[in-house]
Amino acid sequence: MKKQLYSLLVALCLGVSSSSMAADDIGPYSRGEVGISTFSGSVGGVGIGSVIESGWSFSGAAGYQINPFFGLEGELGVTRNNIVFGLGDITTVPVLGNAVFTMPLGDTANFLITAGAGWGFVSASVQNEALVGDGAIGQLKAAVNFSLTDKTSLHAGYALRAYFEDTSIRQNIFSVGVRIKF
Repeated sequence: MKKQLYSLLVALCLGVSSSSMAADDIGPYSRGEVGISTFSGSVGGVGIGSVIESGWSFSGAAGYQINPFFGLEGELGVTRNNIVFGLGDITTVPVLGNAVFTMPLGDTANFLITAGAGWGFVSASVQNEALVGDGAIGQLKAAVNFSLTDKTSLHAGYALRAYFEDTSIRQNIFSVGVRIKF
């Protein structure tokens, strides 16, 4: 059921339009998002998708739209998920550099594809034992922006984050937020 719900949400995000990039949209912007975080994959051959519950996510980014089709941004986020039966929690803090590819979809909409790389910090508390780690992280994101005003747009998207150090952890994040142009 969860996979069907996620598939439907992604299809809705991909099928709806958002704010297009005109020549005056070039320049700096910031973005803030809140969302739902889930995990999949394994650690040491043990599947974690059924052990870690859905949690919350927050991220913020500052970027520069270089031209109507391409921008660069820095992103900082935090997610927190509980481990089943109250056994603990897991927190991730990714720091990413992103390349943002923009496809205009009319006068008030655009579709964004983001590819990023950076460093992720992970801390877990399992039955009062602290586990801390960090390592390389990659991100792919699909999102849409819906114009609200000349400078503000509603942002909705899906991000897949992959942690590469000694694990095959994948993090799925569905988010909504606001993007502000300066």
